[in-house]
Amino acid sequence: MKLRSVYVKGHGVVGDISVDVRGEDGLVPRSFGIWGDTGTGKSLVFKMIRAAWMKSVSGRDDCELWPGVSGYVTFEVEDEVFLVRVQDGIVEGNPGLGKLSNIEKVQHCLAAYGDNRIWGVLEKQTLGERNVYWLMRDAMRSGVARDSIILVDDFDMGLDSGLREKVYAELFKIHASLGNQVILTGRSPVEAIGRYVTLNGREDDWLLGLREKLKEQH
Repeated sequence: MKLRSVYVKGHGVVGDISVDVRGEDGLVPRSFGIWGDTGTGKSLVFKMIRAAWMKSVSGRDDCELWPGVSGYVTFEVEDEVFLVRVQDGIVEGNPGLGKLSNIEKVQHCLAAYGDNRIWGVLEKQTLGERNVYWLMRDAMRSGVARDSIILVDDFDMGLDSGLREKVYAELFKIHASLGNQVILTGRSPVEAIGRYVTLNGREDDWLLGLREKLKEQH
């Protein structure tokens, strides 16, 4: 299973977001980056992808997003495309996608690494540090995901730029051998990812002010 595209209709301070993972040849790559400053919509895209898959598989109502969020997510499984619509925060889900996801064998699934994975002493670590812990642990477990999507939010938060390049380069190799697709969101690009999109958001006074404050803090 691979992510094919995401579209979010303008929400709050974030403008329309359109992410097409496919290359010029129409093929979906094994790794993809979604870069941008704070407030440009990276985590919104992350949550929308995660909710689209979870709703399709489980049908649970707790997969819904914030009111006002609309758009769609498309997935590709064995050359078949599945579209999941989101309307005013309500995720419709796609039963066809759910049927092809084998939770027991962890095949055609989605593993999300973000603010949903907070545990014990890791609560005091940055999101980037927690994600590396879970990614490394899961990559070495029996029953590791295959032919699935590995989705990581704010992968670079709190990590050394040189070391994270090496760590993620190895993780890319591991997941490529398992037929997985790795999708990263973050503020800083990774050289090992050739295809990516940069989100800009809406350049209004509130957002520009927030960005200036964040730059001063760093």
